[in-house]
Amino acid sequence: MTVNSKAVWEDTIHRDHIDPKKMALIYNGVDSLTFESAQPFRGETRKKLGIKPRERVIIVIANLILYKGHSDLLKAARKVLKHIPKALFLLVGEDRGIGGNLKRISIDFGIASKVRFLGLRDDIPQLLAVSDISVLPSHEEGFSNVILESMAAALPIVATNVGGNSEAVVNGVTGWLVPPKNPDAMAEKIVDLLHDPQKARSWGKQGRKRVNKKFTIERMVQEHIKLYKGID
Repeated sequence: MTVNSKAVWEDTIHRDHIDPKKMALIYNGVDSLTFESAQPFRGETRKKLGIKPRERVIIVIANLILYKGHSDLLKAARKVLKHIPKALFLLVGEDRGIGGNLKRISIDFGIASKVRFLGLRDDIPQLLAVSDISVLPSHEEGFSNVILESMAAALPIVATNVGGNSEAVVNGVTGWLVPPKNPDAMAEKIVDLLHDPQKARSWGKQGRKRVNKKFTIERMVQEHIKLYKGID
């Protein structure tokens, strides 16, 4: 049995009582080139999306489900916008029943014009290319491909410290890890990165290096091949 993070490994052992000797840890991999190749079109894509030149884009890619923490994100967004009025939040993902409520919250908070619900999209590399920070506010996770894709796109990360997020994000090097269900901490770290573009760019580059070293499709395939060859 293969698992894609230490967090899933431990959860599987405790929940399903699987013998650890029958499990193998193989991290997910992403194709960095797919995300790097979208970067040169950042300006063009921003124009198509109607993003103003000086707007700072925070992207959240997660289906609209309660445990993904979008309500926390909106609370954080309200705080961020008090410090950085030019912030713009893109929420990408399929509505699984809470989209209407989230839109009402954004209206009640007075931030509806600064929050865009883009729905399910097939142009994730392009959307990451127009963004400045990637945020994952989940209350629980296994191992997030979105974090890997965001790092491949050279974006700094602000993610909750749940599941396997800490296995992908190096806190203070490629992004910030914050406690779950803590909008204040999330807002603080988003503002920190928006106030320091040089650090944000540096962390984004470090994230891409980390993906290219540890989370490639090639490495994932080779580890599976090695595993299968070792099976009697």
